[in-house]
Amino acid sequence: MKRKFLFSLLAIALVCALSVPALAASAGTVVNQIIGNNNTIVFIDVPSTHWAANEINSFSQQGIISGYEDGSFKPSNGVTREEFCKLLVTTFDQPLSVPEEPTFSDVVPSRWSYPYVEVCKDFLTGYANPFGGRPAFHPADFATREDIAVALVRMMGFRDSDANNQSYALQRFGDGAQISPQLLGYVSLACERGLINGYEDGTFRPAASVSRAEIVVLLNRALKQAVTNIEDDLQASAAVLYTPDGRTATITITAEEGSTVTVNGQAVSMSRVGNEYKGSYVYQFPSEGTRDFSVVVTRMGKTKVIPVTAKYEIGAPVVELTSCPTVSETASVTIRGTLTDKTDDHPSLTVNGKSIDVWSRSWSAPLTLQEGENPVVITATNKLGKSTTLTRTIVLSSGGPVVEISSCPVTSDTATVTVRGTVKDTNDAYPTVTVNGKDAGASYGRWSREVPLQEGVNTIVVVATNKLGKSTTVTRTVEYAAGGPKLTVTSCPVTSDTATITVSGTVQDASDAYPTVTVNGKDAGAKYGRWSRQVQLQEGDNTITIAAINQAGKTTTVTRSVSYIPEGPKLEVTSCPLTTTPLNSTVTIEGRVSDPTGGKPVVMVNGVTARLNYSTYTQSGTWRCSVPLRNIGANDVTIVATNAAGRSTTVRRTITMDYDSPKIDLNTVPPVTDQPTVTISGTAYTPNTNVPVTVTINGEQVDASYLFFSKTCPLEPGANTFEIVATNANGKSVSLTRTVEYIP
Repeated sequence: MKRKFLFSLLAIALVCALSVPALAASAGTVVNQIIGNNNTIVFIDVPSTHWAANEINSFSQQGIISGYEDGSFKPSNGVTREEFCKLLVTTFDQPLSVPEEPTFSDVVPSRWSYPYVEVCKDFLTGYANPFGGRPAFHPADFATREDIAVALVRMMGFRDSDANNQSYALQRFGDGAQISPQLLGYVSLACERGLINGYEDGTFRPAASVSRAEIVVLLNRALKQAVTNIEDDLQASAAVLYTPDGRTATITITAEEGSTVTVNGQAVSMSRVGNEYKGSYVYQFPSEGTRDFSVVVTRMGKTKVIPVTAKYEIGAPVVELTSCPTVSETASVTIRGTLTDKTDDHPSLTVNGKSIDVWSRSWSAPLTLQEGENPVVITATNKLGKSTTLTRTIVLSSGGPVVEISSCPVTSDTATVTVRGTVKDTNDAYPTVTVNGKDAGASYGRWSREVPLQEGVNTIVVVATNKLGKSTTVTRTVEYAAGGPKLTVTSCPVTSDTATITVSGTVQDASDAYPTVTVNGKDAGAKYGRWSRQVQLQEGDNTITIAAINQAGKTTTVTRSVSYIPEGPKLEVTSCPLTTTPLNSTVTIEGRVSDPTGGKPVVMVNGVTARLNYSTYTQSGTWRCSVPLRNIGANDVTIVATNAAGRSTTVRRTITMDYDSPKIDLNTVPPVTDQPTVTISGTAYTPNTNVPVTVTINGEQVDASYLFFSKTCPLEPGANTFEIVATNANGKSVSLTRTVEYIP
């Protein structure tokens, strides 16, 4: 959270430049100011090169400080504790405080610094009286560096616990142990924020006094940190949380670090929680209702008021019905449900005015119904008088039996169907059921009847009658159409890469157990409801017609389309070198070939027919072809296999033909010699070729006729290095180095 440190009238202090004799040598000193042409206060002992000149002149222009009668500022003079109080109050433009009773025994109301010290009593504390009574302030003592560090931190709204490391000053300075233990956290925070620093020798000097120049610089730093943005509002928020019963409300406040918070005038304790500065205020409602709160957040003279409203409303019982019919055929029913309440473990429950027991939040109530609509009123009331009411209506209809048809087709291709169903009656355990006037043998609530059909639409009437003579009638219609066989194709590809496929399927007929099935006019051998037939395909689209004929002469026809696209031969290269040399410019390439049509395809390698060798027992064979290479570098090889149908498959390879690098076989060269010359000799050649080789020794070409070379080289005392390089006509080279140490 961005910290903003300012007091409400700070801007006025900076703009209006109040003229107050801060930092006077004594209470009654009246000083003069020397005003330049540009209204800038200039002190005779503060030249523009003085290390604190900018801060002193700025504070002088604002009226926060003034000089002495002789026009000097005396920047090296010390500052007393009461002078520091006045300067602190004037810098931050705080209203003066003049209480009737003084806080300190040695700063009485008649003393000039009394109102300033009273304002600063929370920032610059006094000294305890060991005999009790009022503490002393020691107003004329010089303010120490630790006094000022603590006052600046407290003035900006921070506490010692706000330091990232409360032992920072102890660890940072060589004399950190001399800092008053109770003030160590404040001094550490002031150093962390750059409000005050140590000396070049690594000390802090907590008891040292502070000069007039130093105090102006320190206050200027604090002022810059305090006034970050006078226009920004305080960052603060408040939220309300409730206990499960809703009776206790907790207002949680989040604010800028160092803020003072009250709720309806009552102070709230704030502390750092993680990365946030938080506090809470708890309120318990005495009774049901709404309460308004005013959260006031104050920081560095800024105030933000957050209105918060909390509401306590007693909840009513929660009643749920788990079982309650809307229609009943019997006069006796039982309804069931659950009952819960947050404020009452034992709320009361009535159903139609009759009290009902509740066990473990569950309840049940038996009801006696009258013919027609029966209202049901369930009311639950808790100990606080809150109630919940549910209303339901149950219709009692003591009519005829309830008959249902569970099986009855809408259409049929057979002359008979079986109709099945259930029957029940609250007043008769054994009602009778008829189907088209014939008994359906109702037993234990189930019935069935076989019904003969006529061609066309047939009406089926099911009647259930109880012992009281009340009956229920249900009707259905069944359309009987004696159609052709039921023909299904279970296997027939859409595309094929072979010339022969098998088409198969099933056939059923209600009036013929053995219908005939043909595929493209040829018998498919239908038997036990299954059929299949091989079909010879032509290249392209083929139409397949399957027909099923029963003994009544009725036919069912199904057509399928199969596209025959023959594949090309399957071609594989099993052996093909990637590289070779000019001495081996003819390479042998081998592979395998097969054809799905069963033929023996022709294999061509760069237009040359390969030699084929087919197996007697398989439809695949091997091929082999010698191919001459003509180019130094990449040579493309194209292998094409073509079958009798003109389908072909192509495979490509690339073989690189190139010369080898030269090779040097060097005779022994002595590493150390006392001779002034050394002979370097050996052979240089390009393997597998007769390409000539050029040899150089240290850049000088030597004769390499007949592959042999030799050169006698002079030596210099010490190490002599020789580089032997062999390069062939193809531009490839190889090099060797030898070092010979000549010791005369």
